[in-house]
Amino acid sequence: MTTFEAFAMRRSTRGFKPDQIPDEALEKILDAGCVAPVGMGAYKSMHLAVVQDAALIEKISDTVKKARGRTEGPSIYYGAPTIIVISSAELPLAGIELANGACVADHICLAATDLDIGNIYIWATGGAIEADPSLATDMKIPEGYKAVATVALGYPLEPITEPRPFERKIEISRV
Repeated sequence: MTTFEAFAMRRSTRGFKPDQIPDEALEKILDAGCVAPVGMGAYKSMHLAVVQDAALIEKISDTVKKARGRTEGPSIYYGAPTIIVISSAELPLAGIELANGACVADHICLAATDLDIGNIYIWATGGAIEADPSLATDMKIPEGYKAVATVALGYPLEPITEPRPFERKIEISRV
């Protein structure tokens, strides 16, 4: 799959099969995340926590829902068997942690798409995990790091078979 084919095939998956993704695919996805552009080359400021324990994923989801004022409803991770929580240490430039996390998440999503693995970028995790410090301990997130994004991964309930047409939904100015 070319990069442009991955762009066209990538969708947010909102329903996952319970089957776990293979370790070989997960390693490739993690490699892609680790080569994402990170501002100021601050790769040591980033951390990826791979969570494949269903009970812990549900606990994280419940904590995030509660922090967002929601107590009912399904998991915010749509039943995904794997989530990757992207965390960052604080950096001197305001907001760069979120930008770095978004770049890492995008690389993860595109790599997963290339491997026919469904994915969804979920920002809502950021800031909510701190509501229950035991979660950071359970995920082995280093002290001083905060979750800035999450990607849920798994096989989609509905396979993605057709590329999206390229549409310019964002306004563009040329000067």
